[in-house]
Amino acid sequence: GVTGGGNVAVSATAGGKIVWSPSGTGVYSTTAGGTTKTAWKASSGIAAGAQVRSDRVNGSKFYGFLNGTFYVSTDGGKTFSATAATGLPTYGQFKAVPGREGDIWLAGSGPAGVYGLWHSTNSGASFTRLATVDQATGVGYGKAATGQTYPAMYLSGQVGGVTGVF
Repeated sequence: GVTGGGNVAVSATAGGKIVWSPSGTGVYSTTAGGTTKTAWKASSGIAAGAQVRSDRVNGSKFYGFLNGTFYVSTDGGKTFSATAATGLPTYGQFKAVPGREGDIWLAGSGPAGVYGLWHSTNSGASFTRLATVDQATGVGYGKAATGQTYPAMYLSGQVGGVTGVF
């Protein structure tokens, strides 16, 4: 059996869609809230050990990331496809932006000096690296500033040679 570890992503909408990537095994999904052992089915098209997250608007869309490859599912996590995104870090942490379908930020690092922060607005089909961020280890979101519609964004990393939380 599988014990502890890994990560889980829950659909942004009602319906019981959950994707689970337990440590040491594959990725699994359920559309029944995971209430029974038989409700979980192996997901296809995604590498075992991938980090998984849900889109924060589209309840059927889930994302995955492992070793520089970004994955997307549009059927509740049953099947995933690797996107064409290139130049991504080997290791990273990503999060989808609340209230914005397909909007993803990925903080990461890897070999050959590939460090920083990447942004996608097309569900991970492509990413753009922010040249102003030297290194990034994590991202988070908060309430939008007064007069703004985009959530406040927090970054742990290095910007302009200064290491801190921005």
